[in-house]
Amino acid sequence: MVAFIEMKLVYGKKWFGAKMRMTETWTEAQACEAHLARKPYAALAIDENDSLKYVLQFATDFVALGHFDELGREYLLYHFEEKEPERLFLAMVVNRDFEELTPRIIRGTIFTFKQDGTVLLEEQDLISHTKTTCLAEKPIDVSQNWEPYPKFGDYTSIGRVERVLMQTKK
Repeated sequence: MVAFIEMKLVYGKKWFGAKMRMTETWTEAQACEAHLARKPYAALAIDENDSLKYVLQFATDFVALGHFDELGREYLLYHFEEKEPERLFLAMVVNRDFEELTPRIIRGTIFTFKQDGTVLLEEQDLISHTKTTCLAEKPIDVSQNWEPYPKFGDYTSIGRVERVLMQTKK
């Protein structure tokens, strides 16, 4: 059985990743107003141990979701695009590997998904400075890439890490 972890949400105008903070902290009411008007804002989820879990950045027609590891490094990024009213499509996933105990990125894998099931995979090795790009041989089922546009403050579904879409990874 998975234990439910209570999250505290911190809202702001924009998430500034390099400094790991909001550019301007907002009240819940300010963020709710932005959400309802489909204006940009950010929501940071922090667990009961004050560890960063994920950050959502909302824009007019997309939502970016960054997940943090135990060292506070953004290791996983999901980019959702609003392809239909109130429905988001997971169009890109970025997975980063870091040098042990440092913020230095050593490898990145980018999956780009299209609604027709086409998948482009790009792997970057930042140590050897090599990049490999390939197109999946056949389309995949991307029905799991759809997500309802979240209600304000209810980011449980969109904020989850586990997704059934990595069928193309080696």
